[in-house]
Amino acid sequence: MTLWRNLVVALVAAFALAACSSSDNGTDTSMSPPTDPPPTAAEMELEELKEQIAALREQLGIDESDDVGASITELQNTLAALQKQVDDAQDEKDKMAAEAAAKDAVALFDGITDDTNLTVVVGTAGNNGVADEDGVGGMASVTATGLTPGVGGDEVTKSAEPVLGDWQGTMLTDSIAADAATNPGTSSTVVVYTDIEAPKPVPFGDVHRLDGNGNLAMDADADADPHVGLISASAFTHTGRVNHDPDPDSATDVARIRGMFNGAAGEYRCTAATATTCGSIESSAGVRLTAGWIFDPDSGAMAIMADPSFAYFGWWLNKGTTEGVEANVFHGVTDGTGDDELLGLATAATFTPLGGTATYSGSAAGKYALKPSLSAASGGHWTADATLTADFGTEAANGTISGMVENFMAGGEMMDWNVALGATVLTDTAGFDTGDDTGNPTSNNAVVWTIDGVDGAVAGAWSGNLRGPGDNNVPTVATGMFSVTHQAGTETVVGQMIGAFGAHLDE
Repeated sequence: MTLWRNLVVALVAAFALAACSSSDNGTDTSMSPPTDPPPTAAEMELEELKEQIAALREQLGIDESDDVGASITELQNTLAALQKQVDDAQDEKDKMAAEAAAKDAVALFDGITDDTNLTVVVGTAGNNGVADEDGVGGMASVTATGLTPGVGGDEVTKSAEPVLGDWQGTMLTDSIAADAATNPGTSSTVVVYTDIEAPKPVPFGDVHRLDGNGNLAMDADADADPHVGLISASAFTHTGRVNHDPDPDSATDVARIRGMFNGAAGEYRCTAATATTCGSIESSAGVRLTAGWIFDPDSGAMAIMADPSFAYFGWWLNKGTTEGVEANVFHGVTDGTGDDELLGLATAATFTPLGGTATYSGSAAGKYALKPSLSAASGGHWTADATLTADFGTEAANGTISGMVENFMAGGEMMDWNVALGATVLTDTAGFDTGDDTGNPTSNNAVVWTIDGVDGAVAGAWSGNLRGPGDNNVPTVATGMFSVTHQAGTETVVGQMIGAFGAHLDE
C-alpha cells in the first residue's frame, strides 16, 4: 500500500512540476544566444520524479502503454477494500473482547457479595512472608486461606501495585491449570495496601533478648523456630545436616563460626558436649541449628527491625471455582508489639471524654460490576480517595462518623462516581457498624452510590474502627469496608460494589 501511495504522490507532483516548467517565465530571449540554459531546480526535481515513477511502474507491473489514471483508480479501490478488511477484523476483535468483558462482569456481578470462608492474615515480612526482592522495602507478608488454589507457596506471583497516597500496594496471584472439563482452571488474587514502613537498623539488644553475657540463645531445631530465616553463615551453606567439630586449636571445646543474624555480624558458638550435637540443618524455611548454639553479636552490631505495627486494607478475588466467581474485601491492623500499644482499640475511659471532631484522609480499593445490559456490562477493580469525619460527641451521648469515597479510577479511566457513607454511631471503643446501629434511621446511615450524577436507591452497609491513640488520645488511623448496590428508584439493581479503605488523621 505504501508503494501505491508513493505512486499517486509522485504522479501528482510530476504533473504539477511539468506544468510549472513549461510555462512562460516572461523573459525576453530574442537577443539571447542559442545556448541551452542550465536546468532549473523544478526541472531537476521533475526528472527525479519521472525516474521514481518509472521504478514504481516496474515494481507494480504497470506497462508504459497502460492508462496510469485507471491503474491509480484500481489501486485506490484495492487499498480501500483491504482497509475495510482490516477495519472489519478489528471490529470483530473489539466485539469479541466486549462480549468477553461483559461475560466476566456478569459473573463478577453474581459473585461480588458471596460470603466464603476466606481468611487473610497480614504480617511483617518474615520467615514465610512476602518481601521485596532484597528482603526489604516495607512489604507485608500475606497468607490467605480459603481461596482456591490459595495464595501461598512458591507459585505465587508477586507484584507491586501503584502507591495510593500513604498506602503501598502488593498484588499476589496464584493459579492452576485446567484439571477437568467442569473446572477450566482456577486463579486467586489478593491485593493488600499497607502503611508499613521499611525495616530499620536498631541496636541488636533492642530487637532480641540477650542473656547476662550479651549472647542470644538459639532455639532447638524446629521448623517453627522464630530464628529460622535469620541465620546466615558460609559454614551453614550445605545440603542436609552437617555436624561442626570444635576448633582443634582452641583451648576450649567450642565450635566457632563467623556469620550474620538478622543483619548483624557476630560469632556462632556451640558449647554442646560433643561435636555430633553441634549440627546445622538445611531447611526450606532457612538454616536450622541444634540445641546448644548461641550467637554473640559484635560490639555495636545493629539488627534489622521490621515495622511491628501497621494498618492494612484490600480485596480478594476467586475465579474458576465450582462456585464461579467470588470476591470480597478485608481490613485490619497488625501489631507486633504484642500489647496493642500502637494500634489498639480505644477504651471507653479514654475515648468517650474526647469531644470535638476530626477528619481522616486516605484511600480505598475494591471490586465493582455493572449490568445495565449484557452488551454494556463492565466490571473490575477500582481505586479512589476516602475521607472520614468523626464527631466524638459528648460523655453523655456517643458520637458519629461519616465519609465519602470519590475520585474513582477503574480500567485506567476516571469514573463519574462517588459513594456516600452515611453517619453511623461510634461505640465506646471507637468502632462503627451500620448493621449494629439502631440509633439512626436507615436512610441516614446507609451507603449511597452515585453514577453520572444519578443517586442509587438507599442501600448498602459499612463498618470499621478508629485505632491508634495519639495526642490527647485522639485515634490516628481508620480502616473499614463497605458494600453498596446501584438501583434507580424501583428498577432492577444494575450495580454491585464492595470496597475497603484506610485513612490517617489529618494534621
